[in-house]
Amino acid sequence: MQFRILSLALVIVASLSPFVVAEGQSTKTQMTIGVYPLKSSGGEKEAAQAAQLTGLITQVANRSGQFKVIPANHEDLMKDIRERQKDGDYISGTIAKQFKADGALQALTGSLNVYEERRSEGARTGKAVLDLASGVNTSVKLGFSLDLVDVATNSLISSESFSVSGSAVTVGDAQANAQRRAKRAISNWLVKQLDFEFRILDVETRNKKNFPETVLINGGQNMDLNKSEKLEVVELKTVGDYKREVPVCSLTVKEVQGEVTICTVNFNDRENLQAKLDANAPLRIWFREIND
Repeated sequence: MQFRILSLALVIVASLSPFVVAEGQSTKTQMTIGVYPLKSSGGEKEAAQAAQLTGLITQVANRSGQFKVIPANHEDLMKDIRERQKDGDYISGTIAKQFKADGALQALTGSLNVYEERRSEGARTGKAVLDLASGVNTSVKLGFSLDLVDVATNSLISSESFSVSGSAVTVGDAQANAQRRAKRAISNWLVKQLDFEFRILDVETRNKKNFPETVLINGGQNMDLNKSEKLEVVELKTVGDYKREVPVCSLTVKEVQGEVTICTVNFNDRENLQAKLDANAPLRIWFREIND
């Protein structure tokens, strides 16, 4: 993880509003977070990808279970800002001050730093399956950074750089694959930074050896989980001053039931998971990286 000076280049919004405010909805102290549009340097392609990431990060903030994203109509938002400006409550200037005026405790900022497209040509037929088989391929690389800022002190809480790529026959599909990877990486980072306890609640069913076959986890529609989605369970350990995440088992989403989900435990991991449950090990769930 990299720590650096806060950049005013930034991160996230619905297309019609200059920023989105999200309200916390976890069992912990409620938090309001501000998410600002992702900034990019470059031309139209870069701007389009920054806009795509903006919507993606808003979705991720929502799915973390920590926040409820409140859509803000541009006209209503600007009217509200003007009213507060009359009372001297709205402070223009740095991102932190702007979000503080709007009630946010923390703010997400960032920038799209890299956008690359590469294409290898094969025997083009105009048919995707045949083109793929003959070597026609497009790869897309995205490099971006996110900052989590404490609004009250305008200080950097955490900063992370991400690099993801995707490939396919068409540019659009390659971009979609890269963004799917970005979604996973951002999801895991936010879950960790915001200390959301994404965890196993109970064992639903067991096999003949009394090992868990299915488990209930605290996350569902509120985290945008989908059937057949893959998750990872890790054990949190501390070695001296360092934190360690030890893989325990893989889960597959079986059924989403509101804000909880039933997951199937990977067959080869069931005994290991039971041992960790018996030991009351501190377990957390992360979103698994997606491969093409």
